[in-house]
Amino acid sequence: MEYFGKTFKEIRENRNFSLSDVCEEHISTAQFSRFEKGKTDISISRFYKSLKRLGVSLEEFEYILSGYQQSERNQLLEKLSKAYVNNDTDKIKSLLDKQEKRKNSSDEHDKWNYYMLKSIWGLMTEQEYLTTNEIKEMAGYLFSIEDWGYYQLVFYTNTITSYEFKTVMQFSKELVMRTAYYRKIPKNRQLVIQALLNTIYICAFKQKLKEGLYYQQIVQELLDETDLYYKTVLLVMSGLLDCIDSKLDKGKDKVDRAIQIFRDLDSDTLAKSYQQDYQKILALIEKS
Repeated sequence: MEYFGKTFKEIRENRNFSLSDVCEEHISTAQFSRFEKGKTDISISRFYKSLKRLGVSLEEFEYILSGYQQSERNQLLEKLSKAYVNNDTDKIKSLLDKQEKRKNSSDEHDKWNYYMLKSIWGLMTEQEYLTTNEIKEMAGYLFSIEDWGYYQLVFYTNTITSYEFKTVMQFSKELVMRTAYYRKIPKNRQLVIQALLNTIYICAFKQKLKEGLYYQQIVQELLDETDLYYKTVLLVMSGLLDCIDSKLDKGKDKVDRAIQIFRDLDSDTLAKSYQQDYQKILALIEKS
């Protein structure tokens, strides 16, 4: 706790708070001074109350504590997200190879991160790299946690295409039931929206129109006027659903409009990716 106290003191002094400003009735200034000097610990509840008096979130405090560096896990997730959006398969493969060396470490998240990268790699290369047992293990992990946090939402969003359709329906319906809880936390809300958009994507390619329309309605209700990116992706998903509903002209119009928005905003990689999804849907329809 020595570094916790030292970091707290630095923030307090930088923001011109006195000891008495952050203590009040829940802890004495003498005890808190010893905490700042690393001579004693304080309870989580007392620490949190004092942190609130500074107007600092736990996430912000952790960021400052780490020397303004993201955690190793968050750095990996950021690199993964950037590489996926840019369709950078070489970068994904590099991350996968590095993570494979850590999959058996004492930190269980290293194994889940490895599986997550295998899932993304398989999606991007249109090959299956995860074994049946690994997929069962992944699903078991998510089923074992009643209240998903940020990491579980990230994990599900990035591995969703690896599960059987019925498993996706189970997980995504649970997300819908808990959207009131998740939407209170902005980062989690965004992940829920992305997971449900991915669910619509899966429904389209499984030609499950009824289920796809259900999740489309849910996402529409979750979005507000500022969610321009998600609204544009939803327009693509809506177009794909129209296509499997034999409304090809309507579907093409929606997809074309969305792709043009991405192009106008210089998001050419996204535009190309969704254009490819549209072509895949047309090919799927021709075969059926």
